[in-house]
Amino acid sequence: MRNAPRTLIQIPNIARDRLIGNRLANAYMLLAVALFSALPLIIAWGGGGKTPFLFNAAMSAGVILGCLVFIAYRYPSLLFNANILRLVARRAIDHRIVLSIAANFNFAFLAWSTRFVDVSISAIMFGTWPIFIVIIHDRLYKHEERYHRLSPEILLLIAFGLLGFAFIIVGQAGGFQSVETGRLAELIIGVVLAALGAIATACNAFGFRWGTDLAQEISDADRPVTSGDESDQDEAPTQGDLDFLGLLVALLIASAVSGLLNTVVGVSSGEVMESRSLFIAIIVGGAASGIANAAWRKANLNAHHAGVNALAFAAPVFSLAWLFLLTQTQPENLDYLIIGIIGIVIVNLLINSEAEVRFGFKALLLALWTCGAFVYLRDDLLQYLPFGEWQWPGETYFGALGLSATVFTLLRSFRVARLSTQTQEEDNRLYTLFQNVDLLARRDVIDQAAREHVIDIDKAVTPEQLKDAYESAKDCLDRAEAANPDPDDQVQLAEAETQLNVIAHSRQQGIEFGELFALIIFGGITVFIGMASRPGVTGWIGFLVEMLVVLFSAVIVFLIINVWDLHRDRAGDILEEQQYQDHDGAVFYEGYGVVFRDAVSRRLEQTTSIVIGLLVTIAYGALLWYKWLP
Repeated sequence: MRNAPRTLIQIPNIARDRLIGNRLANAYMLLAVALFSALPLIIAWGGGGKTPFLFNAAMSAGVILGCLVFIAYRYPSLLFNANILRLVARRAIDHRIVLSIAANFNFAFLAWSTRFVDVSISAIMFGTWPIFIVIIHDRLYKHEERYHRLSPEILLLIAFGLLGFAFIIVGQAGGFQSVETGRLAELIIGVVLAALGAIATACNAFGFRWGTDLAQEISDADRPVTSGDESDQDEAPTQGDLDFLGLLVALLIASAVSGLLNTVVGVSSGEVMESRSLFIAIIVGGAASGIANAAWRKANLNAHHAGVNALAFAAPVFSLAWLFLLTQTQPENLDYLIIGIIGIVIVNLLINSEAEVRFGFKALLLALWTCGAFVYLRDDLLQYLPFGEWQWPGETYFGALGLSATVFTLLRSFRVARLSTQTQEEDNRLYTLFQNVDLLARRDVIDQAAREHVIDIDKAVTPEQLKDAYESAKDCLDRAEAANPDPDDQVQLAEAETQLNVIAHSRQQGIEFGELFALIIFGGITVFIGMASRPGVTGWIGFLVEMLVVLFSAVIVFLIINVWDLHRDRAGDILEEQQYQDHDGAVFYEGYGVVFRDAVSRRLEQTTSIVIGLLVTIAYGALLWYKWLP
């Protein structure tokens, strides 16, 4: 391979392939969201609240019919395959199938909750199922590579999505005061039933696991899955086909059993279903639920991150739009609804879009949303606090704010200047070390894996990761020196070991918590002055002051988080393995080199980042405009 001609064609990076898969997953998930969002309207339109279990059973019948028709059309050679049928029958008794059956009681709980609360509140609370399903997915596949493990960052983003839900549900209930003084008991019952529906929906993850295991067993068994005809063999199903078939089989079994159980529960409780409701449930509800379930499964098959399910946070927003448009309900507090929608959109963009991936920028967007919500609502929130008057007396408000901000700025400038210099020096040393190790590896003086260990040093974000990467690289150098190379190689190995020690020592210096503590103190004082008080102004001045506070506070939060570790917050890795193929299609690894960013993708990231930030700022600007200048 070392002497291969240089007429090579670089093949797509694995990350790019995953990006394409995630885009397809997002498209399927958006289809599922659009259809799931219509189900509360269908339930309300069809009178599902009067007969929740029979309505759910009829929807299950529609799903079963649709699945059978699709499988017969798409997989005719697999529908009556004896080997597959025997395998399905043998695996049908499984705790994951039982939990999948429980998942199909979800819309019964949703319909039942509409007896106690408005359908819009039921739809909002029901839409919390992504948080449960993401966690279950992470647990079910924790020892495999189908999905990346959930990071604390993703869990934090999902938590912010739930906070957006809280704004929507409180606003739709009439605001905080309405929740306190209204029909609290009925509200709690309705919300609990809708939450049970959300938890039941999340149990679909167990059916997903059962289906992918079934597909893998079919594939591993190496059984003939066609009739044996050559034309059939040419159209043998791929692993993706088998995966999707396994998921549909799990859906069929769960829908059939749960439909029967829902019928028994509904009849025994005295439910009587009208022919109109039956028609709507089977045809309209069954079609929407069936296609949505299929699209959700396709999305999770194509995704490389379970966080794609967070797109379903948008379902209640669409549900409310359907309900508003068709006069089933009206928004109680439009401002709460807007704040909640902003939060949900931000969370989905940060998890699933190609926006700026650096944590500092995510912190900026989340801080913009949080600070904007607090400033907009603080007249209502601060009246419950015990310290009484919160307006800043006199004309010293801006002076106190400016003094605190000035000290914060000086502290941050000092830290950024020092860390930027240190990071640049570390990167230059890492390039030099890698070049020396790469040359030694090409001449077989040192283990080829040494290059990966150097790259791992660059990627390390915790002391444990840095220590592991350092010890692995050091071991390669020690073994090479013990092999008694020639004097020139001995000198180069010694230089590489010196560079390795210097880099590891510099990287493990960590964070100066004294500086950070001072930054947090003065940054926190500045944010507190701006957020918890304001001068006694109104009209234009009140609007401008509150917009300033929102932007000012969000930027300070961003600056504190951004400076926490500038090395982790840089644009990405600096070295990568280069993958190539020759003209015959044979793939091999040519070597390692500097990472080159795709200019178009980079511009898209930056543009998306700016657009998101501007939209959030404009949204809060509009809310504050109508607050101060109605």
